[in-house]
Amino acid sequence: MAVSIGVEEEAGGVEGLKLLIDANRGNLAAIARQLNVHRTSVLRVIQKYPELQEWLRSAREATFDDVENAMINAALNGCAIRQIFYLKTQGHLIGRPYQERPTQDELSDKGNNGPVTLEEWRQKRLTKRAEVTAMLEDFTIEGEAERVE
Repeated sequence: MAVSIGVEEEAGGVEGLKLLIDANRGNLAAIARQLNVHRTSVLRVIQKYPELQEWLRSAREATFDDVENAMINAALNGCAIRQIFYLKTQGHLIGRPYQERPTQDELSDKGNNGPVTLEEWRQKRLTKRAEVTAMLEDFTIEGEAERVE
């Protein structure tokens, strides 16, 4: 338990840990790196104080909200990947679940030596997805330097 006491002292007590939690958006690994300790040591201290547990939950929720808003803005600005992600993860919340399904045309013969099996359709989709991913590999959204995968 001496390690946990060291974490508290190094951080400047509960108030110091609150500042670190906010500055690192609830990322325990980042806090641990700053204090030069293992993340489980930081977690042990946080678990000792209900106030810090709530502070951590709140910081993570705020981070989640920020990321969600950024993703929604990217989707509304035309990023197809983020639009699909949003539809797949949020549609069920409003009673409109989104699922990619093969169309009848994709499963019909269409000059392909007869009907296409579901497994053949899935393989074709994976190949097409890989092609699209390769095309978008260096695509960025207004000033973002991240790679889209």
